Amino acid sequence: MENLFAQIQSTNKCLLGAGPMSTNSIRAVMEISDNFKIPIQLIASRRQIDSDFHGGGYVNNWSTEDLYNHVSKNMQGNLVYLSRDHSGPWQGYYEVENNLGIEEAMTSCKKSLESDIDNGFKFLHLDPCVDIHQENIEVETILKRLFELYGHIFEYSKGLNGIYVEVGTDLQGDKISTLEETEYILEKLKNFTLDEINHSPTFYVIQNGTKVLETENVGEYKDKILHDEKFKSEIQSLTQLIKDYGYLSKAHNCDYLEIETLNSLAVNGINGVNIAPEYGVIETKAIISLCQENGLTEELENFLQISYDSGKWEKWLKPKSNLSDSQKSILSGHYVFSTPEFLELKEIISSKLNKSNINFENVLYETVYKAIKNSLTGLNWIKNG
Repeated sequence: MENLFAQIQSTNKCLLGAGPMSTNSIRAVMEISDNFKIPIQLIASRRQIDSDFHGGGYVNNWSTEDLYNHVSKNMQGNLVYLSRDHSGPWQGYYEVENNLGIEEAMTSCKKSLESDIDNGFKFLHLDPCVDIHQENIEVETILKRLFELYGHIFEYSKGLNGIYVEVGTDLQGDKISTLEETEYILEKLKNFTLDEINHSPTFYVIQNGTKVLETENVGEYKDKILHDEKFKSEIQSLTQLIKDYGYLSKAHNCDYLEIETLNSLAVNGINGVNIAPEYGVIETKAIISLCQENGLTEELENFLQISYDSGKWEKWLKPKSNLSDSQKSILSGHYVFSTPEFLELKEIISSKLNKSNINFENVLYETVYKAIKNSLTGLNWIKNG
């Protein structure tokens, strides 16, 4: 793994963390990795996939154990790294639905992380930035919870040998962090890892101005990085600071960026990126297009209604959003792919499309495959054209 880290630091490449938005996206990640010999993180949030104890997640109703078994069985190479995205209290449905207090929520999160370790996850993102009982959490409280989780996984795994930690201390915003804010946290992190445990994180999640709302990247990064020299210099200073502490820089919310903008990430010192909802939206749009092109009006209306009724689109809306109900449904389509209502509808759509010699699942898979391959082109792993 150290060879991989050296490679991404010495070349204009970024490690892709791809969200497992569906079984098609999971399959595409594995096959692209095998076909092109490219390392890819498969970054599962706790809402997408969680332990058996927590009831699994919305992606194929799979648990952590199910994901591990599926990937282990179907992956030909060994360049797909199971990775936990956003592990922290209240980052999973279980803690929110049961309205757990902080001690119970931390215990629950630790159980989830233990399952990750038991099931071969190579990267663990620790992110205690959510608290359902208070809107704004002081940075010292976040750090205290972060260090408690870090210490627990160190002890549980007996040293985190072969496991790489990613640290996040902020909700992703549309602006970049100041050097002073970042250095304060980095210094606290360094002191903790030196004094309390013998393990340093691999990735530090930076605030680089990438943020996703609706189907856009609304942060300042995409607007400024190619044309604003002052902004570019600030990003480079931020990533250099993290490098000086011995960590790699990770950017979240890199969905919906053009190839040229994706190209700029590694050039400016960012070593890894996460892309997730974009792939779910692309697959949802493919379902809509297939229904529209083949006259499946009733089926399309049913799909949009199932998605809208889920309410999962709410978190993605811009302030004062003017999206129609149908547009909102596009934001949440991937959340319902494994519901009984959609699975029943999917059988109907597949049957009708088969009569026109259209393989519904293959079209969806090829669409997602192309999207992930396009991201890897932008991140300089695959040549364009």
